[in-house]
Amino acid sequence: MPQADHPEKMDDGIPTASDTVSIDDFNPEKLLQSPHAGLTCSVNLKEIDSGQALQTLLLHYTARIRQLKEGLSFSQKENDHMVDESLMQNLELINLNKNLEYKVKERTRELGITNVKLEVTNQNLETANRLLEEQAQQLKELDETKEALMHMVVHDMKNPLTAILGTLTLFKKNDYTLPQDIHCLLKNSHGHGIKLLSMIEEFLMISRMKTKEFKLKSEQVNLIKVIHTSIDMMKQTVTQKNLRFDFQPPEPTLDLQIDIQIIERVINNLLNNAIKYSSKNQAITLSVERLATSVQIAVTNRGPVIPRQYHLKIFELFSRVNKDDKQYSGTGLGLAFSKLAIKAHGGTLEVISPAPPQDDGACFCFTLPFNTLDIPNTD
Repeated sequence: MPQADHPEKMDDGIPTASDTVSIDDFNPEKLLQSPHAGLTCSVNLKEIDSGQALQTLLLHYTARIRQLKEGLSFSQKENDHMVDESLMQNLELINLNKNLEYKVKERTRELGITNVKLEVTNQNLETANRLLEEQAQQLKELDETKEALMHMVVHDMKNPLTAILGTLTLFKKNDYTLPQDIHCLLKNSHGHGIKLLSMIEEFLMISRMKTKEFKLKSEQVNLIKVIHTSIDMMKQTVTQKNLRFDFQPPEPTLDLQIDIQIIERVINNLLNNAIKYSSKNQAITLSVERLATSVQIAVTNRGPVIPRQYHLKIFELFSRVNKDDKQYSGTGLGLAFSKLAIKAHGGTLEVISPAPPQDDGACFCFTLPFNTLDIPNTD
């Protein structure tokens, strides 16, 4: 058989002088500067010609092994450090999770307590609401009973009062040659009786206007003429208080479809109200303005200001701003009647106080549509 280029290894695995083995570079600087350099480098054992060379090779391998051990130790320390940090973070997360669970439990418990309180409060509110509804129903029934009773009483008062006024009318002209003082008493009694009858009729009219069966008796009327008639009726009262009316209509004729008796009463109520609350030596101004689909009428006086909180309340039945002031007497019927009457005509009634452009007085302003024949009663 042909000889091999290199001698066979011995049976004990120890290479012979002719073997080639893979070892690291023999350069010590290279081993120290490049700890990760490759470990394979072909070196012929034949080149190791002395024990000194072998010793040098072993020293190189020893340094390399020591360097690898140090690197492994450093890597192990870094790994242990990372493991420790990871364990610490896990412990912190566990603690945070425990704290969070505790807070969630506490918050859940608080919410449970709050929910129970809310349920109790809700039950109390339901009970209070039920009581309020019952009280409101009772008040409504009492109000209806009171109104029905008043309507019955007032209605029953009208007939005897009418008879009394008929008798007083006979003595009014003094055809029976009564003493002057007796005649004055009878004349004053007749005047007060007329006022009382007017109040009774006004109250009965309010009751009728609140029903759905109420219907206006509309007819075509010259509104300007109606206003002049009301002014003429009150000239004597105005003169006694050193007041005057200021009315300059924009046109002599302004025809509207209205219930003349009701609108006359509304105008009279507003004029009486203006006279009552006007300061002396002042003018009561009336104005009429034609709008697109309606007419606006305003009655303005110069006197006390109506507080804003009463701007709606004064139109309620029996409501008055100065109940305790004896200087201003009244029943609280006039404005309530006027509000319902204007509403029945499809218009609106409101108060503006103080009345522009000054800082005193009040302006009662209402509107009347040109046609009120087909307006339903919504009360």
